[in-house]
Amino acid sequence: FEYIEEGSPYMLLTTKVSNSKLLDLNFEEKSKSGFDKLQTNRSSIPAVTHVDDSARIQTISKDRNGFVYDLLKSFENETSLNFLHRTFKIKRKHNQLEIKKFMKIAPQIDGLFSITDCTAIGAINHFKNIGLKVPEDFAVIGFSNWKISDLTSPKLSSVEQNGFLMGNRVIEVFIKILENNGTINEAFTTTTIPTALCLRESSNKIKT
Repeated sequence: FEYIEEGSPYMLLTTKVSNSKLLDLNFEEKSKSGFDKLQTNRSSIPAVTHVDDSARIQTISKDRNGFVYDLLKSFENETSLNFLHRTFKIKRKHNQLEIKKFMKIAPQIDGLFSITDCTAIGAINHFKNIGLKVPEDFAVIGFSNWKISDLTSPKLSSVEQNGFLMGNRVIEVFIKILENNGTINEAFTTTTIPTALCLRESSNKIKT
């Protein structure tokens, strides 16, 4: 992606997808309109590439997102991939093919930290279909800790986030901005919202 100097930690900005990722479309592909245009793959990361070759990205930094930053750096060292594809939905059939490709790129990886509980459950079902046992062969952790997390087999480990408190904090900031005629008078601050890791069967590897 093209560099955004101010960053985009809350996915509020778009930037151009790098030319190295864009595909060379032929005349017929460029001439499409409507839904056909929307479905045309125009880059090697089609799920996040808009029809104008832009993408709405979320940036992270060492000081703001230390754990995730280090995690992505380690992942880059292992796979040469340096971004997290958040719109990945492995519960759909065509995306199950994508996780197969991913596992070929990094066969040494034996765990998945999913963006939502829904995609984590889709991953568990896919691993079962290809003969992998969860968590013995592949550990899975979701995110959001929905009620369904405790009803799956195996029961899904997940991250509990305080969405209510997050929403309150965002609204407080918006109100202050509105009261100041759209300007921000406060210095940049980082607010840490408490979270909890709920460990269940899907990540509880059995040691032999």
